[in-house]
Amino acid sequence: ARPEETSCGSAITGGYFINAFFSALDKEVSRINEQEPNWSSIINNSIKSAEYKTQNLQGCNPQHGVYKSTVK
Repeated sequence: ARPEETSCGSAITGGYFINAFFSALDKEVSRINEQEPNWSSIINNSIKSAEYKTQNLQGCNPQHGVYKSTVK
């Protein structure tokens, strides 16, 4: 979540962002991924997924992740 936002999650599965992160990481290092694993892709896909999952939840604002990197 961005500053001033509350992170959301489920009592059963945990935080939406961390679940999105592990899913993106799993896809990135999967055998079916023909591309070289890429941290930027993992983080960007995590942010998009967490925002999508939280955009219509009652009591939870959409999560807008912040990503800054100096790595190219």
